[in-house]
Amino acid sequence: MVKGPGRGASFCLYNGLSQIGRGSDQTVCLDFGDTSISRENHAVVAYDSEQKKHFLGHGGKANIVRLNDMPVLSTEELSHGDQIRIGETTLRFVALCGDGFDWSMTATDDDFDAALI
Repeated sequence: MVKGPGRGASFCLYNGLSQIGRGSDQTVCLDFGDTSISRENHAVVAYDSEQKKHFLGHGGKANIVRLNDMPVLSTEELSHGDQIRIGETTLRFVALCGDGFDWSMTATDDDFDAALI
């Protein structure tokens, strides 16, 4: 997290879907006092291991999700360094895999595919 109440926190993302919300059951739990973030599925990051790409989707909640200051109205491809803004919270997307490397090449249960910081 680069801006907002939880600034400095980071989160690991995994193959498949990673839900973002304030609830403790969310992959990315943003429960730092930003009440404009929905408890569950405010947004979702998906890693598609076949395409070796990450995507951001809006969870259908009332508040807008922004990718690099543009509203996310459909699924958008994520690139290393992109900024995701949900409410007062801004996250930087850090890709740890892509065209040249994929965690499935050496996968273990502890490996992760990306991070939000």
